[in-house]
Amino acid sequence: MIRCLKVRVRFNIEPDDGRFYAYCPDLKGVHVDGDTPEEALQNARDAAEAYIESLIFNNDPLPLCIEEISTRTFFSHVVSSWVGSKRTSRVEELNLSLANAVPA
Repeated sequence: MIRCLKVRVRFNIEPDDGRFYAYCPDLKGVHVDGDTPEEALQNARDAAEAYIESLIFNNDPLPLCIEEISTRTFFSHVVSSWVGSKRTSRVEELNLSLANAVPA
């Protein structure tokens, strides 16, 4: 039985009216905020972990597009530098413990 799962997830973080907004384009519904970019990223990581654990618990497929992340991230940075966007895109590795995610 698999007890730990490592996945790479892309997060976008951008300023939002004095706070910071973070979301995961590959996981529909993962949208959070924070007072700092680091807090917004941590909140997004926590939300993504809960989201993925829920998918596993309910035996739903994981909608992750790992192969496309590096290409998307590269072009996102290129376009951002051209248009002056303040959005940052990061790929984070999540280590999920599946002890609570897998139904008994």
